[in-house]
Amino acid sequence: MKNMKKHIKTGLFLLAVAITGIWGCEKESFDDYAQTDLLFPQPSISRLEPSTAEVGAEVRIVGANLDKTLRVIVGSNSREAQIVSRSAGEVVFKVPRTASSGRVRLETAFKKFAELAPLTITYPKTLVTDCPDKIERTQAFKLKGQNIDLLTAVYIGDTKVKVDGASGTTTEISIATTGLSLPDEVTLRFEALGGVEPGSCGPIPVEDYDPTTKFDPVAPVVLLDFETGENPFVGLDIIPVNSVSSDSPLGRGTRYLHIETADVPDPWGTNIGNIYMNSVTLSGFHKPHLTFMVNTNGRQGYFQLHVGFDGKKGGGHFTGSSSSNPNDNYTFQTNGWEWRSIDLAAFPWEDWWGTGKPEFSGNGTLDFVEFFLKQGNGADPFELNIDQVMITDGPFKPVNTLFTFENGIADFQSNTGAVTGFNQSTGTGTAMGDKYYTVQKQAVGNWDWTGAIEGAGPLDMSQIECPFLNVWVNTGTKKGYFQVETNQNGTKWGIGQTAPDYYFQTNGAWQLVSIDLKKAGWGNWGGSGTEIDWSGALDYIKIGFTTGNVGGANLEDYELSVDDIIISDGPLF
Repeated sequence: MKNMKKHIKTGLFLLAVAITGIWGCEKESFDDYAQTDLLFPQPSISRLEPSTAEVGAEVRIVGANLDKTLRVIVGSNSREAQIVSRSAGEVVFKVPRTASSGRVRLETAFKKFAELAPLTITYPKTLVTDCPDKIERTQAFKLKGQNIDLLTAVYIGDTKVKVDGASGTTTEISIATTGLSLPDEVTLRFEALGGVEPGSCGPIPVEDYDPTTKFDPVAPVVLLDFETGENPFVGLDIIPVNSVSSDSPLGRGTRYLHIETADVPDPWGTNIGNIYMNSVTLSGFHKPHLTFMVNTNGRQGYFQLHVGFDGKKGGGHFTGSSSSNPNDNYTFQTNGWEWRSIDLAAFPWEDWWGTGKPEFSGNGTLDFVEFFLKQGNGADPFELNIDQVMITDGPFKPVNTLFTFENGIADFQSNTGAVTGFNQSTGTGTAMGDKYYTVQKQAVGNWDWTGAIEGAGPLDMSQIECPFLNVWVNTGTKKGYFQVETNQNGTKWGIGQTAPDYYFQTNGAWQLVSIDLKKAGWGNWGGSGTEIDWSGALDYIKIGFTTGNVGGANLEDYELSVDDIIISDGPLF
């Protein structure tokens, strides 16, 4: 079976031939080097302005011959800085977030260097706002707050764990516990470049990691997807503009529910309307969640949630603590489509009808689900777009979106003559949003290499318990196929089989391929690694458009459209 490894080797061979042809023609002389020195003279640094600066601030390097500066390295721990501007007399750069005080060194495009010391760096305080409720042995946990990337150490009880802030972001970082011997309860203490507040949190229970808590989810129950065009919205105190829309931006499929009004007289007293969904029987669910897509297009919209389960009714609100998005505050506000997925058993239901609050389980009758629209804490104008209302077994958790193609960019890597473009499938409609990507080639044989697209990393996998790669595919009236490639610590890994017969044939419909990455049977495509470390990071995820078992002696035409390539925690549906 052919794979990406073969094509990489071929490319390296051709590159070697090309280099030999370029560099093997003529011997360089001393005069050549002298001419280079005249064209690209030695840079020099006379001063830094200012010589003391906080991380993120701009600093000017004043000197001569600086217009060819390629990179600026800052501090005793050698952090590369972002260059803001450059000219012959000065270079302006931003002090890297995690740089330490020390020299400033610049390098030109022609391997000439200059440096000056010292630059004194100052730091803001780190504020820890969110510690874990529990720590599982061998598993990583997250810390959240402000200037979190400036942490240098975390004490887990008496055990000191050094922290490299460059591995996190300004708001969160993962702390590994692999190989640590931890008691059943610990207090966390922190050290940071600029000091930390608060300096500790806890006590926090420590538990053994229990893989048996994972389960294979059952298929979701779709309550509303709006594809039939039927409008379930009922206006109450006012009648807003409402429709089952097919306008851009689309959610999943070709239709969604749109509700809009310029004025709501009383944010909490005006009942805008409701969306009522009839009873559903749950059977075999492990952790029933209410999952839906929402989009307010930069405006604000809201609804209260009403449900009935086995004869008991409950009402509730979406806030930072009860929603799957911490920014919800009795209102939704998004600039595009976002998922919400709440645990029905854990949601803070209130007994608004005097029946007792519902107690959800994986079996029983969901008597109704109602979205009761109010403006809540939102402001005029009101807008709410809803799609894909489902009961899912576990949370719907997209973690890393590699491609949506909505920006019109795919960066296809190929010189094989494949025809590529957006929205070129002979199928109907889109899978997600308004754009998807198509690769086509005529008269292919088995295992012909067509090209690839790459989702750049590093992709932190440490907080994903059940990583899945999800790809929407459509082959139109033809057949298509893809493989998956990644790299970790110098070893290339590949999934050769993503379909039972090594090809897809969807007959014009969109099909979601959801691959359990831990169980996918990765093959070693080059390197000394023995297995992928799922507590670490992946350098990239590459989708390779190989023809698989398409073609052969009959030379069939190849077509594969893909959309919304996402890594999730648990499978998507």
